Amino acid sequence: FLNAKLFRRDENSTNKLKIHRGKKQSLNTPLLRDLVQFFIESELHEHGAYLVDSLWEINDMMKDWECMTDLLLEEPAKGEEYMDDKQETSLIEIMVCCVRQAATGESPVGRGTSKKLTSKENKQVLEDKTRLTEHFIATLPQLLLKYLMDGEKVANLLQIPQYFDLDIYTTSRQEKNLELLLRYLHEIMEKHTDSEVLEAASKCYESLCSEEFAIAGKCDVARKTLIDSLIAKFKESMHDFFAEGEEPDDDEIFALLACLKRIEALYSCHDLNSWDIWDDIFHIIKSGNDSQGIPEEIVCKALACGSQALLWYLNKLDEANPNKNEMKSLRKRLNDMMKYCHDLLFHQQDKVGEEAYITICDLLVMFSRHLGEINEVMRPLVYEPDKNLQQQLSNFLTEKVFIEDDDDDIDENVKIEELHKRRNFLASFCKLVIYNIVQIRMAADMFKHYMKFYNDYGDIIKATLGKAREINKVSTAKTLALSLTQLYKELQMEMGAVDRSSEAFQSLKELSRRFALSFGLDQVKNREAVAAMHKEGIVFSLHVDEHHDLSTPPPNLSFLEVICEFTNKLMKQDKKVVLHYLDKHLPGGMMPQSRSEEWQSLFTYRNSLSQGDGEVHPITLKQATQRRYANKRKQIDVSDHDSNMSDWVDMSVGTPAPGVPVMASTAIKRRRMDEESVGGASEQSEDFQESLW
Repeated sequence: FLNAKLFRRDENSTNKLKIHRGKKQSLNTPLLRDLVQFFIESELHEHGAYLVDSLWEINDMMKDWECMTDLLLEEPAKGEEYMDDKQETSLIEIMVCCVRQAATGESPVGRGTSKKLTSKENKQVLEDKTRLTEHFIATLPQLLLKYLMDGEKVANLLQIPQYFDLDIYTTSRQEKNLELLLRYLHEIMEKHTDSEVLEAASKCYESLCSEEFAIAGKCDVARKTLIDSLIAKFKESMHDFFAEGEEPDDDEIFALLACLKRIEALYSCHDLNSWDIWDDIFHIIKSGNDSQGIPEEIVCKALACGSQALLWYLNKLDEANPNKNEMKSLRKRLNDMMKYCHDLLFHQQDKVGEEAYITICDLLVMFSRHLGEINEVMRPLVYEPDKNLQQQLSNFLTEKVFIEDDDDDIDENVKIEELHKRRNFLASFCKLVIYNIVQIRMAADMFKHYMKFYNDYGDIIKATLGKAREINKVSTAKTLALSLTQLYKELQMEMGAVDRSSEAFQSLKELSRRFALSFGLDQVKNREAVAAMHKEGIVFSLHVDEHHDLSTPPPNLSFLEVICEFTNKLMKQDKKVVLHYLDKHLPGGMMPQSRSEEWQSLFTYRNSLSQGDGEVHPITLKQATQRRYANKRKQIDVSDHDSNMSDWVDMSVGTPAPGVPVMASTAIKRRRMDEESVGGASEQSEDFQESLW
């Protein structure tokens, strides 16, 4: 509709118009002006790729590179106005999106299916890539020169060389334009401090220095010349900043920060370790920990540079036969980096602590045990976090991620950026869980916030829960149980005695229900995990100290209502086993005399285990107590319930014997099962009890 109504060519209005040097104006010129205006007025500034994709196959102006660059470089035709700054910025953004789509043939994320290109489409992509390269090889240096000091425009323009067919520089004898591009790249790196511009320039150097192209040698010389210049300035600024007996002034702070920004941008794509700057970078990190006077941004940039330096040291090692001295040096630097990052984790300057957290998470992934599993000779470099560090990372989420924004005056864009940052923090920790770098148990603090922060982080936590279950179902179940017990204890601290009718308790039950739903419908596959949930819940609910009055219910008894949500995940025969386990482990001498309100949670849980079980009637509480006394009045021991699984009852519950043919009559099958239940335990139930309990 937009294309049909707005982008109609009017040949009569443009066939006589000329621009600079008598050049005839393109028929697409007014259309591109309208497109830019539509882009601005529709506030599509973050969605240029989708606008381009919408018009890609139905309007050829999207590939009219000459028209686009003429609008930016040439004087307008008579009667037309110059494009203002906002229009130029928007046109450049649209032009770069067009270049990307032409050179890759790929639609933006979420637009259509990601299918493999056909041979015809591949041919079209190659032709488009050649045409755009031939055009922009000549015009890109002119555009960079014109907008040299405009960071936003330059950051977009520097993406274009990443989509070039770089062989054309050689085959078309375009060395002069290559020299111009390299000169302006050098100027951009020296004059700009904006991270987006510096990163774009660094990636541009990476593309140009790719060894598969003939121009790589010339570009590499230009890159080394730039790095030599930047490192010299960095060492000079270090000397001025840390001069003895003097406090650095604003100019010295700015100079050091600017150098670190450029080094960080280059480090992300290029190995700078040959310039031997590790000691200087690490000196800043150490000083940031020892002294509070260093600006937080300088410490953050140093942490980022140090992390990248370690990855380049790792990348340089010969995987087949690594140099032992280099490995030893890398291990020492890694240990030093992790130690100081750990100390900086809760630095009084928030940004420093956040950067330290990201650095720790990234390095733990790169130097995890998987490094040694892939290559045995790399095992000495494996870094495994101790329990203290794991707990500190979990605590970081509690303090920095799972917090509520109560200030309604904060700008909406600021809130979105803050949420994006917190989601990155959470995702960094979740990677450690799903790669089995930290114990699954450490995710308990995260899982307990699943419902409260569902809108913000629900997708991340749900995905992590699924991956954790793939690693170990039983450990994940115990972690979920721990999350629920932690929340229950928090309720106790707030209320004293937990009010079962309170909104907070109902929210806890809802979280338990969500956890239960995450187990899926396959009862056999989740049998051990569900049983572990019930055992953990029973142990917690019935725990009493030695001075407890046995005529009153255990203080955690109402928690049984929370684990009721998992009862329907038990297999029928397992319900009887759990029921007997519950009755057996009521604390010695404790027996409710009536169905009073304070004992209601126990009756509710027992009834949930007995529902639908017409063949085997559950024992009464009085009978349970008598049976318990006959079993040596055994007292539950909470301290070792995780490791001692022999507390599970030896109750025989029957299941159909292997090999029994399927019967047509349900009544006959049910009677057969009853006979087996009376006669003794089946092999399946014995395996269940032996392996779990």
